[in-house]
Amino acid sequence: MNTAFRPNPGRIDSAGGKFLPDFPVLLFILWTQVKRLWRTGGYDGAMHPVRIDKWLWVARFYKTRALAARACDLGRVRSNGAEAKPAREVRVGDMLEVRNDSGDFQIEVLLLSEVRGPAAVAQTLYRETGASREARLKVAEERKVMREYAPIPERRPTKRDRRRIIQFRGGA
Repeated sequence: MNTAFRPNPGRIDSAGGKFLPDFPVLLFILWTQVKRLWRTGGYDGAMHPVRIDKWLWVARFYKTRALAARACDLGRVRSNGAEAKPAREVRVGDMLEVRNDSGDFQIEVLLLSEVRGPAAVAQTLYRETGASREARLKVAEERKVMREYAPIPERRPTKRDRRRIIQFRGGA
């Protein structure tokens, strides 16, 4: 196959002979689509609103939609200052407060989507506030410092030890 006339030849898949563009080309295509949505105001959600549990799953705050729904039920997600149930609709411009294993996030919804895609696309759906980012980095730094002073265990915890650890951390 002659690739002399292609500006960016990419690579040819050996199995099927299909053209696979390079990563920069895919990134450029994604960026042009995001810019177009940004300029036109994106998707305002007026016609097809998205449930908050589904949006949190799509934006990759939780690994499964069931975990996102459970977080909503437990009060770990707030929308515009009020606790959000899993069926609550998300709109562009909503301010969400999300607590998960990674930390506490305060985000503004920029785009809506019902399809879970790569992490690069998921990060375009929201914008994290500066205060939230600083607080998360501060907590992460504190954890890192505390790890240095924590004693190294002599052995693996027994089943009884694990139960005590779970109970101490506030688990069941």
